[in-house]
Amino acid sequence: MEAKARFEAMLADPETWEDCGGWEDCIDNVKASLEHYIGFIEKNFNNCVAATLDPDVGTVFEMGNPGCADGGVTAGCIIAGTLDMSCNSVTIDFSSNDGVCIKAQHQPPEPTSRACEIKDGGGEVRGGEDLVIATFTSGSAVTHYYDCLDPECPFVLDGLGVEITDVEDGGVELSDITAELYVAAYGMSDGQDVEFPAGAIRVRVTGTMTDVTGSSPFDVVGATVSPTVGTHDNDLLELAGVHFEAGGYTFMAYIEPSECDPI
Repeated sequence: MEAKARFEAMLADPETWEDCGGWEDCIDNVKASLEHYIGFIEKNFNNCVAATLDPDVGTVFEMGNPGCADGGVTAGCIIAGTLDMSCNSVTIDFSSNDGVCIKAQHQPPEPTSRACEIKDGGGEVRGGEDLVIATFTSGSAVTHYYDCLDPECPFVLDGLGVEITDVEDGGVELSDITAELYVAAYGMSDGQDVEFPAGAIRVRVTGTMTDVTGSSPFDVVGATVSPTVGTHDNDLLELAGVHFEAGGYTFMAYIEPSECDPI
């Protein structure tokens, strides 16, 4: 590496061919010689390293002449080049190296993770005979916020589950209803307001449906059809307008400010 850097520095310094007195053929030969040796080192770099580390091979490489010395105008040609290599071993005292390592500039930030208890929330269901209003009886959520240097930083809704009151729609009763986040949802936050793009929140709704024919389980998955907005801070999470479609129904849900604790 040192030899390559020295050749490159010589190639960039006009004083290297000062003795040519402005003779272009001579200057071209000097430059061609240096470029040849730079290319030689690049092409044989792995072999050079292997030879340096192997005491049985030796650490002298004959780099030959660059070809301009074979005939014609030879002024400025380097007739032959030899590369002497060495490898110096240094003992490192790790016990006294405190503070040497630093965090990489582009290291992903550590997230602030919180578990939230959902006590208040609800929504409405459209698609049946009537508009159906439902409320949450209990629930929980898990969030991760990645504080960064940009105006907006990643916000992840990693878990969400709520139990919903029984509802009735035109003689059809839905009971034992639960809604859970199907996969982690990724949004962006400015540290207070958070927004998830359309389709980011996928919800699975399960329960029991009872009508005149009897009872049967239902299990549907739907994704949000419009952006979802909310707010968060160290202690609270709130989501408004969680609008998604599943099983022929349109759901509009919300989560009231819910208390969160670090995890």
